[in-house]
Amino acid sequence: MEHITSSKRWLDYRTATTIVCWLGEHPYEPITYGVLAQKMASIFGEDPIHPLGFRCSLGRIQDECRHFGEPDDSAPCLPALVVTKATGRPGEGFYGVYCENRGKDPNDLDEHDRDALLESEQRQCAEYTDWSSFLEHLSELHQRALEKERSSRAGSSVKPK
Repeated sequence: MEHITSSKRWLDYRTATTIVCWLGEHPYEPITYGVLAQKMASIFGEDPIHPLGFRCSLGRIQDECRHFGEPDDSAPCLPALVVTKATGRPGEGFYGVYCENRGKDPNDLDEHDRDALLESEQRQCAEYTDWSSFLEHLSELHQRALEKERSSRAGSSVKPK
C-alpha cells in the first residue's frame, strides 16, 4: 500500500472540513472547485490552492468515506458535493473512483444514471449526521502519517557504529 504523506493527509483534512462547513451553511447545495479553494483559504488563513489541486485529495476522501464506519453504514460520498462551475457535476474522477469502489465500469453510466447517482449522494451528504467523527478520523490519519515520517527520519539519522 502506498504511503500517503502527512502533507497530503493535511490537505484531505482541510478539504473535507471546508466541504462540511459549506454543507452546514448550504445544505443540499453543491460547492464549485473555485469556491472550495477560496473558502478553504479563508477558514485556514492561507493562500488558495489551484482548484485542480483538489483532484487527488477528493479521491482519497472518497475512499475514506467508503471505508469509514461499519461496512453497511459507511459515510456518504462527501466529494459528490464538489462540482465544476461549467457542468454542475463533479469531475470524471468522481465517477471513476465511485464505480471502482463498487466493482462497476464508469462507462456503463449514462447521463440519467450519473444524475441519479449524484442527486442521491448529495442528498445523503446533507442528511448525514456524523461528519464530526469522519473529520476526526481524517485528523487521526494525518497524525499517524506525521508520526510515521518522524520515526522514519529519526531512524535514518542514527549512524552505524
